[in-house]
Amino acid sequence: MTLTEFYEDFICLNLNQFENLKLNFEINKFLLVAMVGVICALIAVNYVRSSLYLTVNKLIRHDAIGEENAKTLTELGINIPRVKRLLSGGAQAKALIKRVGEVQLSYEEYVDKMKKKERPSETIDFVDARFYIDREAAPKAREISLKNNSLVLNTVLFCVLTVALFACLVLLMPTILGFINNIFA
Repeated sequence: MTLTEFYEDFICLNLNQFENLKLNFEINKFLLVAMVGVICALIAVNYVRSSLYLTVNKLIRHDAIGEENAKTLTELGINIPRVKRLLSGGAQAKALIKRVGEVQLSYEEYVDKMKKKERPSETIDFVDARFYIDREAAPKAREISLKNNSLVLNTVLFCVLTVALFACLVLLMPTILGFINNIFA
């Protein structure tokens, strides 16, 4: 089987090739797009997790637990864009990592800002901003620090598993669709 035949027989498999499935839909092309989307999502999620892991590890290593022990990103050695992006947003990061002088909105203030369609955020001066792990969140931060140690390997393995699952589905799709076609006969 040549690559052209494989492409035509498997990748361009259309549901209207089966007499009882009257849809003009190339299912394996859809699965290919879905696989690419899943891989992109996996990479994005693991990128954010690795940024959180890096930041929490540095804060724990430098004993920046509690407001009195707060450190700047330069002191921590993580004055990089991905950490700044993480600290600017991200609910999980905000639950663990606090900033000295950060304005905490009450629920009512937050709802009022949302009704007025204002963004409840402020700009952060990362040169002078000092960050720390909230004392109440320290056990959770230590758990994250111990648990997430091989994020690149996890990402690669999940991507390979996704590609393998896609390949199996593509190869089995004619059989699966034939079975479904026989059910509708």
